[in-house]
Amino acid sequence: MSKMIRVSETTHKAISKHGKFGETANDVIGRLMSELEHCKQCLKQERRIKRKQRAKRKQSNK
Repeated sequence: MSKMIRVSETTHKAISKHGKFGETANDVIGRLMSELEHCKQCLKQERRIKRKQRAKRKQSNK
């Protein structure tokens, strides 16, 4: 189920510029939110990998 988000008219125009043909503002917001969520997951994964690498280096330095 999608959420409805209220935005001002100027924000709506800015969002519409990012839209593809036939996309509504809510479609654009939904797409951008899912892209953001994907980026957050990738960042978490990168941090996890770096943390493991640091721990490995720390272990091998002892």
